[in-house]
Amino acid sequence: MKKHGMLLLLIILLFILLCFSLWQSNFGLKIVRYTVGGKGLPAGFEGYRIVQLSDLHSVSFGKGNARLIEKIKRENPNIIVMTGDMVSRFDEDFSVTLALCRSLAGEYPVYYIRGNHEEGLDSAVWENFRTELVEAGVQLLDNETVSLSAPNGDTVNLIGLWYKLDYYHQYAAHYRPVTPETVYTILGDAPEGYNILLAHNPNYFPTYAEWGADLIFSGHIHGGMLRLPLIGGVFSPETILFPEYDGGSYQIHDKTMILSRGLGRGHMGLRLFNTPEIVVVTLQGRK
Repeated sequence: MKKHGMLLLLIILLFILLCFSLWQSNFGLKIVRYTVGGKGLPAGFEGYRIVQLSDLHSVSFGKGNARLIEKIKRENPNIIVMTGDMVSRFDEDFSVTLALCRSLAGEYPVYYIRGNHEEGLDSAVWENFRTELVEAGVQLLDNETVSLSAPNGDTVNLIGLWYKLDYYHQYAAHYRPVTPETVYTILGDAPEGYNILLAHNPNYFPTYAEWGADLIFSGHIHGGMLRLPLIGGVFSPETILFPEYDGGSYQIHDKTMILSRGLGRGHMGLRLFNTPEIVVVTLQGRK
């Protein structure tokens, strides 16, 4: 009887742990910080802070996303970048994301790129949403480059990249990989100077680095949705098990990719052992 009682207690404890992890992975919220710099970063951007939000999928953290906004304000970023899938292609109402954008754009420069879900919207729906984003004060980077300026006059380039759904594995019937030639065709030559690239899909990190991006912000993978200790992410929206890139910081020589594990749950509707995250990157030059 004593052995059965201990077994029952263990089962109950494991069930409680699983329930807590499910709640934390779907409704919790954490800050993940990185310090990134390297060759070519102008001195004026020392300590420059970038907040990245990705893959919200219209989820709200508290009424009006109050918990999310409060955490961002505490970080006091110079800019906010949104790296795609802030809405879902099945949404009929974009009010959650638009309200968040209005709130943040009233205090910080906000830059937004399309993910596969925005690209999957009906063209008329996308154009209406795009107009509302601009009216909310967001700068949409559709294969465009803007110059960010430091108080001393130094500049870096911020580039937003998007491409058709053919370049995502989950649309395998028409899949084709992104090559350096693809990026050159879309964006042209990399600008001179330090280049920060926003690109939703992280699977082409080597290609982005070869093109000339110094720092890349990506999302899309949701941290592998289900994360296992010592293994990492298990599933990818790309329909790939144990994706190579599932979240964190990755390096190729002096090029860095920051891959957000995202905020929302996507169309699969579940995260486990995978707390939603706000990414904060502080730029730092080589000493």
